[in-house]
Amino acid sequence: MGALSLLTTACTPEKPPQFQIVFVATVLSDAGVSSLGSTLAREIPELTIGETPPLFNPLMIMGSQDVFSPMAMGPDVVMGSIMRFSLLVGEGEVDMVISDMENAARFAQDNMFMPLSDIFSDSQLAALEGRLLDFELLGEGFGAEGPERTPPIGVNITEHPGMAPIFGSLEVGVFVVANTRHLDQVRMVLNYLL
Repeated sequence: MGALSLLTTACTPEKPPQFQIVFVATVLSDAGVSSLGSTLAREIPELTIGETPPLFNPLMIMGSQDVFSPMAMGPDVVMGSIMRFSLLVGEGEVDMVISDMENAARFAQDNMFMPLSDIFSDSQLAALEGRLLDFELLGEGFGAEGPERTPPIGVNITEHPGMAPIFGSLEVGVFVVANTRHLDQVRMVLNYLL
């Protein structure tokens, strides 16, 4: 089953939206996503909202260096994947993203992720020093200190034991989608992953 077909939720006024984490990378393991998703659902029962279980979905978006490879998806498919994902985020159907750095930097350009200062206290952020992720804003003006950057919007979780089975040796971070409707559940997942 294709990754894009998995990225669906039933979001109606009578039913609260599902909690959803999307795993994004140039290469990832569906089995690893399923395994970590099962663990998170078991360890954090609050991720089930009402009777609705959480969603944990893989989305493979090839890197910029791969899109013209004969073995890779074509650029139209890559752009279609990005546009579909962006639409789901815009509709409030995605709460968190666990992503490789190339795709995280791409999504950071669209203000997709919530600043961590909206989630953590100053002391909690200080404890994460060295793992905080921010990204250069492309096309922005250069100030006295160089190009503009996002505030810290993610945390490097490459060393978490659940990441290697999904992402292999890729460096990965966890990010909170700016329009999440499930901030309490987001905090629980962050505490589990950090």
